Amino acid sequence: MGNFWMKSLLDSLKKASTNFFNAMVYLFYIDPPVLAGEPSEVLSFVRSIQHNVLVPIFEDGRLDFEINEKVKSISDINYRKRIEETLKRMKKHKRFLYYIESDDDSKKSELECALEQEKECNISVFITNTRLENEKVYSLSEYMLSNFADTNEQLVSNGLFFHGGEEKPAPFLEKYFLNILRHARSIDICDKLIGEKNCSRNFKDSLEVILQFINRVNFEPQNCEVTLHTGIPIGQGASHIQNILSNVAENLKVTLRLYGQSGQRVDFHHDRFLKTEHFAIMITCGFDVLDIANNCNRKTNLDFKNGKDITASLTQTARSGIRNILCY
Repeated sequence: MGNFWMKSLLDSLKKASTNFFNAMVYLFYIDPPVLAGEPSEVLSFVRSIQHNVLVPIFEDGRLDFEINEKVKSISDINYRKRIEETLKRMKKHKRFLYYIESDDDSKKSELECALEQEKECNISVFITNTRLENEKVYSLSEYMLSNFADTNEQLVSNGLFFHGGEEKPAPFLEKYFLNILRHARSIDICDKLIGEKNCSRNFKDSLEVILQFINRVNFEPQNCEVTLHTGIPIGQGASHIQNILSNVAENLKVTLRLYGQSGQRVDFHHDRFLKTEHFAIMITCGFDVLDIANNCNRKTNLDFKNGKDITASLTQTARSGIRNILCY
């Protein structure tokens, strides 16, 4: 038993040495039987993934049902209740994605079908009791002992810091924003300085690249609504920003939402955010986060925030005046 445990530990550390950590959000495939394991370990696991993990399941919802049944089978009422509450919060924030394609004509297991769609679905980790020689496959115990789990905990607590110049714009967006934006149907970009600085060159360049990125990677850009929240322009006026957004909207529905009264600066939340129905991310330097002239990212922090707080702040700011401009 001791040798088996040691082998599992070494396997998990070996897997963790592969570079899985270049992201803010991950996709975890969860094989339902793992949730019928040791209750305290299951609770620790679901709590560890509740802040920055999306869970892909089959289009027909079969995994959703199986996950619920396995959790119901946990005999300890206290643990079962806490696990159910955590999963309920994840579902409330739409962290379960119904888009793995089933293959009812073959005799492949659900796990085999999911593994075949690993790249297409961008799945980072598979949690299963099945032993496989695959660096992305973990048992529940392996994952909880892994550097991946430790690093992800630090990511959720501390976010990511960039000195500037680590990545070119395209890889920067692919690594840190792909999983945030790919499945979103509602995207809010909040930065008062975009308007107040009349969408100066850095903002213009970054916004164009970010909107083009959303249009390219989002699963259904025609059903994705993007809202830019910013202070009312002091100078060139809203038409300047409207034209910039209209030129790159393509399939997206883009709305420019201006806060304040004409010619007056508004008491707008200083922090800058990207918010979807799944997550809210603070971007400290703002949405001129890409230095297009030098072909790299700028110095910034990316950190998880409470979406409700952002919504409440915008509601409060809107009392000073608001104007919506459709840009598509």
